[in-house]
Amino acid sequence: MELFGDRTEADVIKRLSGYGVTFGALKRGTRGPLSLDGSGELPQIGPAPCVVDTTAAGDSFNAGFLAGTLAGKGTLEAMRQGHNLAGQVIGHRGAIMPKTKLPI
Repeated sequence: MELFGDRTEADVIKRLSGYGVTFGALKRGTRGPLSLDGSGELPQIGPAPCVVDTTAAGDSFNAGFLAGTLAGKGTLEAMRQGHNLAGQVIGHRGAIMPKTKLPI
């Protein structure tokens, strides 16, 4: 928002839609993601249970979101999947989860 001078989340979404971006999620940290397609935001989203290292938080959100989308889930469920995966990943040093905890 600071880079482009956007004052609100609505300004960000308006700017992105002006570029033709109408699908995806606006990541908002502990507040959870907001859909770009108008689906809204996730209700009842909680913080990560344990934050050890935020390395790859965004990448893991993207992986979970895209995996959910490719599996045919709606935007809100795909965002939930991305948020949950990121919450798990940041609970481990270096963003490396033990094989026994991989959600796949």
